[in-house]
Formats: sequence, C-alpha cells, structure tokens
Amino acid sequence: MALAAGLAACAMGLSAPVHAGSADGVLIIERIIEAPTPRFTWEGMYAGAQINWFNFLQGAQGRSLSSAANGAGTALNAGVHFGVRGDTGPFIIGLEIDANAIPFRLQNGQTVDGHVLAKAKFGVEFGRLLATASFGPGAYFGSGIDATGLAYGGGVDYMINDKFTVGVEYLNHKMSGWGAPSAFVPDPRAEGSTISLRAGYRF
Repeated sequence: MALAAGLAACAMGLSAPVHAGSADGVLIIERIIEAPTPRFTWEGMYAGAQINWFNFLQGAQGRSLSSAANGAGTALNAGVHFGVRGDTGPFIIGLEIDANAIPFRLQNGQTVDGHVLAKAKFGVEFGRLLATASFGPGAYFGSGIDATGLAYGGGVDYMINDKFTVGVEYLNHKMSGWGAPSAFVPDPRAEGSTISLRAGYRF
C-alpha cells in the first residue's frame, strides 16, 4: 500500500503544471506553433480590363501614319481580357482572349474599329510577381478592313492579394490584308505596338 501511494504521488506530481523556478524545480517546455507561410497561386480563371497606347505603322517600310499622311499614328484605346492559367510550381502556362477598341480614322474614310487576340502565355512566378511571354494570332477589323496578324511580346503582373492583380504588357503586331492598295493605303501590310496597363480579378 505504501508503494502504491508513492507511485500515485509521483504521477500527480508529473501531471501537475509547475512554473520554472518554483519550489518543486519542475521545468515546463512550451511548444510554439507557427502559422504556415501563405503561398500565392496564379492558377485559375481570371478576367480584367486594360488601357493601351497603340502605335500604328503602315506598309513594308514601317511608315508611321500621321495627320499629314493617312491618319493618327498613335492613340489610346481600351479593352477587356479573359483567361485561364495553370500553376506548375515556378512555371505558369495559360491562354488569354484579349479584345480592344481602336479609335482610328484614315483619310480615305476607312476606320479601324478594334482587334481581338488569342494569346498563349508562358511565365515564371516570383511570389507575388509573374513575368510572362505571350504570342498568338489576331484579327483586326473596321470599315473596309479585314486584316489578320500575329501578336507577340511580354509583361509583368503583380498580385495585390489572392484575387486582384495589376500589370503592364508590351506587344508587337504584324498584320496583313490591311485594305486594298490605294493612294492612301499603298501597302496592305502593317505593323503596330501596344503598351497596356492591366488590372485583373482571379475567380
């Protein structure tokens, strides 16, 4: 009975919490659990809008359009985009549809109303930053204009939080079939470039 009482007393002493430095001399070891570091993911569907600075060059010689030639050579335009991304660690792959309105009017009466791009996007993520390269076909349309082309370039996006992003993108445009050859449009080939400020929302 004495042995049993001694064992019971030892068990009670081990289970009772005692602060370090107390008379019993028992040291308490505290376990600190740290919250896991959040990982930002770029995966999923997203949509957004952009404002573009569009520069148009007409013909094989890259002659810039101006008020003295065929129309305005540069203009602001705006559009929307929709896409989906896959996240495979540091690498990102995706597809994006990009539609924009272009307020161009040529001196021969033709108007350039807009363009639609289908871009494949490849990128590398650095936490909240995503650097991307883009390329894909484009359709350019307006009154008396039915052109096709290829757009390619790159950009950087920044993740404000897990839903909203902002970024900038630069694209080159190579186009053909830009109207019938005439005194105003001597060469149906054209090229252009856009610098876009973008904002997006990830679903």
